[in-house]
This record gives sequence, structure tokens and C-alpha cells, in this order.
Amino acid sequence: MSQKLRSLGYEVASGPGDGNSEKCLAAVIHEKADPELELTASLIPDHKVIVLCENRSFDFRIKAARLGVSALVQHPVDLIELEGWFSDFDRDQQVEPKVLIVDDDDIVAEAYAFALQQKGMRAETLSNPLKTGQMVEDFCPDLIVMDLDMPEANGLDVARALRLSRPHLSLPILFLSAEQDEDIQHQARQIGGDDFITKPVDLATLTNKISIRVSRARDLRNIMERDSLTGLLNHVNFKERLAAEVGRSRRTGSPIAVCLLDLDHFKAVNDTFGHQVGDRVIQMFANCLTGSLRSVDVIARYGGEEFGLILLDATPEQGARVLDGIRRSFSNFLFDTDDGPQSVTFSGGVCGLEDASTTEGLLGAADKALYEAKQKGRNRIVLHSQLEQR
Repeated sequence: MSQKLRSLGYEVASGPGDGNSEKCLAAVIHEKADPELELTASLIPDHKVIVLCENRSFDFRIKAARLGVSALVQHPVDLIELEGWFSDFDRDQQVEPKVLIVDDDDIVAEAYAFALQQKGMRAETLSNPLKTGQMVEDFCPDLIVMDLDMPEANGLDVARALRLSRPHLSLPILFLSAEQDEDIQHQARQIGGDDFITKPVDLATLTNKISIRVSRARDLRNIMERDSLTGLLNHVNFKERLAAEVGRSRRTGSPIAVCLLDLDHFKAVNDTFGHQVGDRVIQMFANCLTGSLRSVDVIARYGGEEFGLILLDATPEQGARVLDGIRRSFSNFLFDTDDGPQSVTFSGGVCGLEDASTTEGLLGAADKALYEAKQKGRNRIVLHSQLEQR
């Protein structure tokens, strides 16, 4: 097991005293080594804990849940499932939960924001509800705390307007109001309000509710938006994110690099070594990308062995240089097969806003550059601008 996890790019410590526990992503404990879950219970306050178990009873699951176990993985262990949990934990560590507070009372909003920041969340406030749509696009919150009673537009109208956009259909909204009318509260829930809290509200209660809602919302969004094998964004959500980033880039004037990558001769890997090995190669490549790029960059499994990237605040030339370094490093990675260690390379195409004016145009430009990289012999990165110069 340790060897397999190392092959996916993880550092593995063999015991509680081995390694730096402060940097531990998760503790993995076999049920047979801790049948009463005593060691598990001792680790839970400071670590995510995954229990590998053969016990399939629901009573055991209840016991594990009460202790606060993060995940149960059944024997025989599915490495893809286990790695999926690690990816989720890693993503949660790297990205702060973000909460947008929309309230025309600046003092109240700042008090809420301060309380959330003390809980380790990033909070932004907005006093003008008419700017909510733009703020959501720019800030990308995990949850909105919305005052119901505001002069420019009430919270119900703002929520309805947000729900008209497909990417915002699942965005959690928590309404705050002194309103006691049950019909109003019912309307709030009908348009997707996840909770309705009556003012005045205790800050500790509010922050606890928000923390729970944000955590659950992120888990559900990961399931809906992400590829099950790699944990990366899926095709549909990558294109939606690209559209949002293109709009933001045009407003701010900041550059972006759009990249399409393709594993070279991947069909031969599947045909020669089997699809399980192919899945491991895809996971290894996904881990290589996430480990090499910044947490703000957007990485997706575009389809099959093809991946899409959006490198923020980077020109196509800068993006190409970064990807070329990753290409050289990845070509040295080895994966195990029955025929011994093997390596795989990848090709890439890169473009920027100067190459196309639409989302589809950018993807087409990156794909054209990728095609050129393959035609030139693969294992290389090609800029779309280089094609135009010929």
C-alpha cells in the first residue's frame, strides 16, 4: 500500500512517530491494527483519519461516525477511492472557505465577517445588493449570507436573480431577517434558501451554522463538479469556469493562459498494460499538475487522457515555460507494470486572450496548437502565436 501511494506522489510515514505530523494530510489505520478504534480516537482531534476496514456492519459505521472518522474504505482497498479522499483533503487544506455577506448595515456585516475570519474563513462584505452578481463572479463564494430586508433590492429578489444563472443554482444562500412571517420564510426556502435565521442572531450560532453549511456544500460541489478518477474539474465545469475567467480577465486587464494537454500514445498504454495501469497514469499526471501549479490555477480533466488548464495572471509565453518544465519532470516519472517501470510523456497547446475572443475560440486555438505539437512528434509544448507567425 505504501509503495502504491508513493507512486501517486504522496509521502508516506509508517507510524505515529515517523514523519512530520503537522504536515500530515491524513492518517490511514487498518481496522485489524486498531479494532477498538482507540488509536483512531486519539488522532482525530488533530488529523483526518481514514479507516481501512473489513467490517461491513452499519453499527461499525455509526461508531466510526461518532468518533469523527473522516472516511471508511472497504477491503480490498480501491486505490482510486483512497486517492480520491486524499485529493479532497488536500484541496480543503489549500483553499480557504469563502463567504459573501450581503447586508446594507455595514457595522453588522463587518461584525459577521470578523467572526467568520476568526473561524478560519475568508469573508467579504457588500452593502449594495445590486452589485451582488458581479461580486459573486469575482469572489466565487462558497456561501452567501443574505439580509432579507434591504432598500435597493430585497434578499428574495437578489436570490432569484442569482438562480437565473446555471452556475449559481447550487450556491448556498443563508437568509438573515427579523421577519416572522412564515409565508416569507417559505418563499425564501422555495428559491433555494438553505436556512433562515431570525435576527438578532448570536454570532457563535451563526458561525457554526455557516461552517457546517460551507463544509457540506463544498463536499457536494466536489461530487457534482469533479471527475471521479482525478478529483479535478470535469469538462462541463471547466468550460463554465473558463467563461467566468475570460470575463474577469477582460474587466481587469489581467492575462490568462489557456492550455490543453494530452498524454502521448495513451491508447498504447491501455492496450499493452490494461486500463487499471492507464488509470494510475492519469492519476499520476493529475497529481503532477496539482503539485506543480499554484492553487489559484484551474486544472480539469477535459476528457479521457486530455487535460485543460487556466493559468491566471500569466501570459501564454509564461504558461508555456511553466508547462515545459512540468513536461520535462513528468517524462522522468515511472509507473509500475508487469514489464517493469515505464514512462509517459505529454504534449500541450497554449493560447491567450489575444488569440481568440470567445471561450470556444480559445479552446479551439489551444486545440490547434496541441494538434501541431502532436504533428511535430509529441512531447512538446506549442504556442498558438507561433502558428500565426509562420
